[in-house]
Amino acid sequence: KHLSLEVGLGITRRNFLSPIFEYDLDNLSRKIKIKSLPSYKIAFRFYFDDNEELDGYYISPEFSYKTNRKDFLELDTVGNITGNKYIDKRIYSDLKLTVGRQVLSYSSNFLLDYYLGFGYRQKQLQEVHQLQGKNQPYFYEQTAGKNLAFFIGIKLGFGF
Repeated sequence: KHLSLEVGLGITRRNFLSPIFEYDLDNLSRKIKIKSLPSYKIAFRFYFDDNEELDGYYISPEFSYKTNRKDFLELDTVGNITGNKYIDKRIYSDLKLTVGRQVLSYSSNFLLDYYLGFGYRQKQLQEVHQLQGKNQPYFYEQTAGKNLAFFIGIKLGFGF
């Protein structure tokens, strides 16, 4: 009654918050091609309340993995796309512990889940950078790191 398993599989297209938190050249132009890549997560939940429905406060260890990839197409001096591309690839894996509350609707299977958590993030980044100025050449900056991370979120879903 108290345990559940959450498994998520999907594709990653674009991180819209990336320009706020890290360097990103993505300006939504035609010279950028977004690649769809798989992402997944698995979480075990322990609910504190004794309830037939998985409703109420919980604690959950979770592992997640995602990859963002964009191909930056090189432009020639007059602005035409050449055959060269630079691959911006960012891999993130998280091991975290969250505390949250899942609330089920009284009249349907819709649910609201809000949570806070902290964890350990490992990242490998191959970022594409460009010198200042139009049509300047691209170059790579490779970084890898491990750090503590804070998570906050809201999920809307459908229980079945």
